[in-house]
Formats: sequence, C-alpha cells, structure tokens
Amino acid sequence: MMIPYIESPYSFLAKCTTSLLLPSATTKPVQKLRPGSRTAWAGHPKWALPVAYEMPAPPPPHAASSPPLPSSSPCRRSPPALPVTTRSMYISNEHDRYTYMAGRVDPFLMCGCIDVSGRVLQVQMTNVTRLCVTKSIPTVNGQFPGPKLVVREGDRLVVKVHNHMNYNVSFHWHGILQLRNGWADGPSYITQCPIQGGGSYVYDFTVTGQRGTLWWHAHFSWLRVHLYGPLVILPKRGEGFPFPRPYKELPPIMFGEWFNADTEAVINQALQTGAGPNISDAYTFNGLPGPTYNCSSKDTYKVKVQPGRTYLLRLINSALNDELFFGIANHTLTVVEADANYVKPFTAKTLVISPGQTMNLLLTTAPNPGSPVYAMAIAPYTNTQGTFDNTTAVAVLEYAPTRASATGNNNLPLPPLPRYNDTNAVANFSSKFRSLATARYPARVPRAVDRHVLFTVGLGTDPCPSNQTCQGPNGTKFAASINNNSFVRPRVALLEAHCQRRYAGVLMANFPTAPPHPFN
Repeated sequence: MMIPYIESPYSFLAKCTTSLLLPSATTKPVQKLRPGSRTAWAGHPKWALPVAYEMPAPPPPHAASSPPLPSSSPCRRSPPALPVTTRSMYISNEHDRYTYMAGRVDPFLMCGCIDVSGRVLQVQMTNVTRLCVTKSIPTVNGQFPGPKLVVREGDRLVVKVHNHMNYNVSFHWHGILQLRNGWADGPSYITQCPIQGGGSYVYDFTVTGQRGTLWWHAHFSWLRVHLYGPLVILPKRGEGFPFPRPYKELPPIMFGEWFNADTEAVINQALQTGAGPNISDAYTFNGLPGPTYNCSSKDTYKVKVQPGRTYLLRLINSALNDELFFGIANHTLTVVEADANYVKPFTAKTLVISPGQTMNLLLTTAPNPGSPVYAMAIAPYTNTQGTFDNTTAVAVLEYAPTRASATGNNNLPLPPLPRYNDTNAVANFSSKFRSLATARYPARVPRAVDRHVLFTVGLGTDPCPSNQTCQGPNGTKFAASINNNSFVRPRVALLEAHCQRRYAGVLMANFPTAPPHPFN
C-alpha cells in the first residue's frame, strides 16, 4: 500500500525519514480491512489523514551520550507524537501450535478480524539486578531481553516505538531485507533521525523472501547492550520446513552481555581515550548469567525437554563484539538455518556464532539420558590483540520429569568448548556451511561480475592528537578500518545531506576498492 505524504510543519523531515499515516477513530475510514487481511496498524483498523495536530511537549533533556547536532539539523526537530491506540499484541494469529510458541494469544486476534497487527514498544528505564548489582537499564516494555515478535514470510510488520528515556534511540531490524524501504532500517542519522525522549516513530516494512530467525536491537551508541529481542519469521501458510518437522519449538536463546558499570559511560570513555572499552562482567543466556559467576546461581536460564524428542532451537548472538562458541554437553546439534536462510543440514558438537548472527538448530534429546540436567555453555573466540571477557556462561538443559533435588546448577556436565584462540575449530565449523540450493530454495548467485571490489576490515591504530593523551597501544588510539581507511565523522549528517541534496564534502567517490598493501 502506498502511504500518502502529509504536508505539515514537519514535511521536510517526513520526506527524508518516512511519510506519516496518522490514525483517527472519529473520522470516516479511508480503508476497510476485510477479515483475514494481512495488513493492519497497531490496535486500530480505521485510518484517516487529520487536517491538523498539536505540537508535542518538549522532550526531556538528552543524556550526555547523545552527540551534539548542528543548529540547522532536521534531527533537532521532533516529529509529532502519533495518537495510536497503545494495544499490545503479538504479530500472529496462528491457531495451530505456532500461536502458542509466539506467546499469549490476544482475544482480538482470535476473532479473525486481522492476521497481522502492529506491536507497540515502550522504551523505558527499568531497575534490574544481576551479579548482586541493581541498576537502571533501558528496556522495552519493561522486559530484558525485549519481547519476541513473530511474523510469516510475506507479512507486513508495523511497529510503533515510544521513547520514554532521556537517551535518543532508534531500532534496527537485523538481517531484514529492506527492499526499496530503507527508511525503516533504523541506523540513527543514516536512515532516520533518532527518536528523541518523549517522541515516537513507526517502523513499517514487509518481510520478503526470508524465513527463519532474525532479531531487532537499538541502533544508537551502546544501547543495544540491553535493548534487543528475537524476530521469528515462520514460513508462508501451507509451507513447511525443508527438514523433518520437530516435535516442538523451544524459546529462542539470545546470548548477551552484562556490565555492572553504566555502558554509556564505558563506551564514552573508550572513545575519549582511544583505548579498548572495558570488558563486560558476564555473558548471559536471555539476560541471565548463570552459576559460573559470583552471586548468580539463582539467575540461571533453564530449558525443559523430554527424552527421545527433536526440538527446534533458535540461537541469536546479541553480544557486542564477541564471537562465541556454543555447545550442549553430550548432545549433537544439527544446523538447518543461518541468518534467515536455509542451509544444507550438518551436525556439530560445538558451534561458532558471530555477533549479530542467528542460527536454527535441531536438538535431538537422548532416549535414556545419563543425567537429568546438562550444561549449555558459551565462551568467547578471538584472534586479535586487546582485552576481552574470557569467561564462560552456563544455562541448564533439564530433562522432564526431573526431581527438584536433581536440578542443582553445580557440578553440571560441561561441554568441551575450544580454547579462546582456536582458529582451526572456527574454520572447520565455518567450512561446513552450504546453501540449500533446491528447486524451492535455489542459490541465486550472479554468474557475471561487473566490478571486482576487495574490502579488508580490520582493527588498527591512529596517532594520538597532539593535545590529548591516548591509552591505546603505545600511546595511540584504536581505530576500525576498511582498506586502511577509518571513518571520519562528516560535518553534516548523512541524513541531512540527503534531505537537502547537498553531498559535497560528505559523500565522495574516492574510497579505495582494494587494500593499499597485500592482505593475508
């Protein structure tokens, strides 16, 4: 559906971010949704374009982590708050068992009025305790991690975000192919102005040609340490999996990190000094560190299974920068999908999952398990210099029925994960990936190449400015680079340059298409 453009005091901002379709429950609807329609907005199927609206109240002051904006920047102007009904529901009305995998069933969805409805995300500060440390962290709907969103391939997903924090924020739909729909992608100052405190934003896109597991996360500074959640894409109705149907689906597992310190202060200090950021205090399974950390035994994630069954397990690495090994003691896993693409199934005792990556696994439980509980563990892999969190987090796989006395978290059989620098283990695992390449899911790889480009991505150093003391290697500053070029922040935001069609000095065509020196 084409969304009409609204002329308003914010019209130039709407042009360079997204057109706004505002709801009205009192005017005649411009579109009537039939039962079974696959398009709807959050909580109200009737929509009209209002003639005018009130200016929003000024947002609260922004945190120090929000970079200053030029006085002429369009991002200084807040878009109007949209008066959308704040009903909260899951993105599915499947009346088979997938409905119940998605979470609770909303009565409005069960009436068959609509198939896909919008989700309202309330971003707020919430007190959370881990490792005996209580602190206020950003959350979505008060949850850490955030809520699971469930759609089918081909569905239109509409999500409204209300920002109740003092931080700017935006959300990225990690892995989604934003086909001709880049304004919904989420990077602040690139495809949208960030959502200021007290503001709202509507993300509207269609899931096209993808099925499997992806995720969503904040895309502003380090807010994604806490603001993230799963995005589950089921196959189209009537289409099954290209592998044997599992007995049941387990809840998605998101690997993350916990910092006792304020994460915005951590990254700000690193940017100021040029040193690597201070490491996290723990890795987590769905926000829980588990029994290998002090004062954390009670915060252990547990999954219950039955003997002799095959389960579908979705994994998401939402850690900031760390590749992670994953394994389940005495169990073999079958990889069937990665990053919302089916792959030729292969088995592995240990997996390697990169930051932002997702995988779907088949877990077949033992018919006669030798223990009522087994450890699921993650630990980091790295082959670079610098500090990192070299600890192991543990969750529990529980066989049912299990006696309460047998479910202790101590002395669990641990999976034999590789050492932190075992590059051979990583290479062996990665070499097993092959596209499914069937008639239904072909591997469409272009045969003709128009231009060859070689990008080498690395972590290097820059000299320390003369008026500053730096804490990187030998008094330098750490700097990420592509083909030995590090990012230089332009004086004009990319979004503003696009909005005003003024690209001189912002977008240049001299980026090298190969590294300056041979690269191994």
